[in-house]
Amino acid sequence: MINYGDKLIFNLAGEHIGIDVASIKDIVEVERFLPLPISLPLILGIINRHGELITVAELSALIRLHSVKSEPPYRVVIIEEGNTTIGVSVGAGNMYFLWKEDIAKGDISPVSQNDYFKAIITMDDVSIRLLDCSQIIEGVEKAVRECNITLSVFSPVYH
Repeated sequence: MINYGDKLIFNLAGEHIGIDVASIKDIVEVERFLPLPISLPLILGIINRHGELITVAELSALIRLHSVKSEPPYRVVIIEEGNTTIGVSVGAGNMYFLWKEDIAKGDISPVSQNDYFKAIITMDDVSIRLLDCSQIIEGVEKAVRECNITLSVFSPVYH
């Protein structure tokens, strides 16, 4: 379902990407990620946010965009759906909010059969691909499961 509320927009690998503000728990900049004892190109590591350990994924790798090499500080958007919280690294490009009043002036087209996007918002000849946060979280969890490992950072207690 498409939420017609406010969006956070950022540029990633030359694409304009949007996230529903209602799904965003926080936006942070970090100098480094705590490494995990596994090697997954999708998983950058974990961050500690006020005592909560959060798995951080490379968004460009997940949604199959051209890989983005960024330098510290890394910008991470923390998204929350249900009881699951993850971070996605969004590169160092411009970031701004698009308010629902402005969105109402544009055109929103649902996207069918796409794993990670639910709509395209067209504003002043700019196409913004709107992420489906529940699919992003599911994609990260699936990648971890396919590696036949258990990441305790997906559970409430980290050992």
